[in-house]
Amino acid sequence: MSPFELKGFCGWAFSVLEGAQLQNVWTNDQDLVLEFYKFKSFWLCFELVQNQPYVALVDQLPLIPKRTKPLGLFLNANAKNLRVSKFHNLAEKGRVLELELSAGSDFCRLELQLIPRSVNVLIETNSKKISWQKPRALPVSQLSELELAKSAMAAPQDWSEQSAEWWDERFRRKVQTQSQIKKDPRPKALEKKRKALLDILDKNYGSEIETWRQLGELLKLGEEIPRHLLDHFQPLKSKVWNIENCFQKAKDLQRKELGSIERSQVVQQEIIDLGKELLEHPEPSGPKAKKESAGHRLMQKSESKGRKLVLQNGIEAVYGKSASDNLALLRKAQPWDYWLHLRDYPGAHAIITRPRGFEVSISEIEKVAQWLLQESFRGKKLQIGQKLEVAMAECRFVRPIKGDKLGRVTYNQSRIFSVASKGLTIRS
Repeated sequence: MSPFELKGFCGWAFSVLEGAQLQNVWTNDQDLVLEFYKFKSFWLCFELVQNQPYVALVDQLPLIPKRTKPLGLFLNANAKNLRVSKFHNLAEKGRVLELELSAGSDFCRLELQLIPRSVNVLIETNSKKISWQKPRALPVSQLSELELAKSAMAAPQDWSEQSAEWWDERFRRKVQTQSQIKKDPRPKALEKKRKALLDILDKNYGSEIETWRQLGELLKLGEEIPRHLLDHFQPLKSKVWNIENCFQKAKDLQRKELGSIERSQVVQQEIIDLGKELLEHPEPSGPKAKKESAGHRLMQKSESKGRKLVLQNGIEAVYGKSASDNLALLRKAQPWDYWLHLRDYPGAHAIITRPRGFEVSISEIEKVAQWLLQESFRGKKLQIGQKLEVAMAECRFVRPIKGDKLGRVTYNQSRIFSVASKGLTIRS
């Protein structure tokens, strides 16, 4: 894109995104995607390819894989929930864009250098700075003053068609491949939720509440009822009944209004969660796809390494390979999962994943306890019949000790089991 095209794009994109709230950020080795919400979701996509950078604004989820990069983590921590206050082309620098996000005293400024062979992103907040690559001096802009003046006078253009073409060219083949494998119901569900959210937001209870209250107050004062309120008045009922009915209707509508606000927040979160799911898993599961176990999901969610022990009824026990892994598993476990540990003895923690309300049998708990003994005494000998105590509590009653690097915790509401060793020698 030329500097003139970038200027036209910025003018159009700002008219779409002004006041939009940043909801999500993700990156990979060559992409930066900013997800905004303003009545619906928009994605501002930057292709940071050194030879041919590009920028597009689309209202369809870009099927771009997510990989953790410091810049993405920085934006998620410092720019989320800020709103677009400025987006323009720094014409004197050539192919350089400036995007400002702000909310109150908080702000985040992004300088996006889309110059071939000098692509970079510089980010600045109130007190911090970060960049996509190491900052370096920009090449001198080749634009003359006459060209800059013409650029400033250029009429704004609509770039929606070009952005849609970019989406089609980049993702059409992937979408076609997905539709051949299996039709994914999630995009339809996402669109349905967006329509439901718009319906909720379109409802205006305020004027109706005010109408009922106004009629009630007029009836209390004994004044004449205006013509526009006669439809709400029931002449066959008594004055007292009508007064009570007016204020009751206002209260009911107020409750509905609060309920609709709560429901809109729930639906917004569902839209965000479903969008993230589509982003992280763009391809639907095939008919032979193996269902992930609860233990595998827990390790994946906690980004920890460990081992699993499969028990009866599909439940599993997992433990981490380090103190940090153990704490990560504990923090991401369900409140009703079971936590086990050798009482008053250093060693591994175990989490038994279970459906809510499901009772794990004593025999299964004993298996996990023996497993803990093996892992805690790895490489050591235990005498046959040597007894040790194992503490077990629901994860909701276990709290990590703040600042402790050894992974120690405090717990209550626990049960203590005495376990006799089978005298195994475990090789490391």
